[in-house]
Amino acid sequence: MNTVDRLTEILNSPRLRSNSKNFVESLLTQAKNRELSPKQMEYVEKFWEECFPSQEIVEAEKNWRESFTSEMRENTTIIGEYYNRHYRSSKIAKNYEDPNWIPDADMYEKSINSAWAKTLITNYKKSYRFNIGDTCILRDTQMNRSHFRGAVGEHLIILDAKKDVESNFKNSYNVIEISKMEDQKSFWITEDRVNVYKEKKVKNG
Repeated sequence: MNTVDRLTEILNSPRLRSNSKNFVESLLTQAKNRELSPKQMEYVEKFWEECFPSQEIVEAEKNWRESFTSEMRENTTIIGEYYNRHYRSSKIAKNYEDPNWIPDADMYEKSINSAWAKTLITNYKKSYRFNIGDTCILRDTQMNRSHFRGAVGEHLIILDAKKDVESNFKNSYNVIEISKMEDQKSFWITEDRVNVYKEKKVKNG
């Protein structure tokens, strides 16, 4: 098979990545008019191997797809939400909502099963400590005193809850000071910055 025929086969292969198509088309146009350089032929070989892998690789891919569990699908969706917020042009962000899409084994290990990704997944799956309507109090820390000042030590009520993608899917709550509900805006706070509200004990006489 000559170079023009090989490049034509590559272009027609469903395995050819979309971001490589224009380059392969350029190689094909050049191959029709002249002999490609050794460096260009290296790319032809690379694309051929990607588009027409060995039977061993095909079998490995088949086994991987068949071993893809519902939990792995859930983890892919969680990380996909993060990528969709921070890396919208990534392959994961573009495909994670497709129920038929399965990332290849290498992508899964590097992007979804990494230590960093496991932290996001653990945060996402963690149960909420508080429910809407519960009360809480800001922890008395330097960060809370700097950001919320007078709110430290005040009785807060939880209005809403969410997994905050900006804080790596930590449990977050929309809260407001009960004593100032009429004239104060609510604010969001992560779960690790609040405690259960306890009434202060008053010592007798």
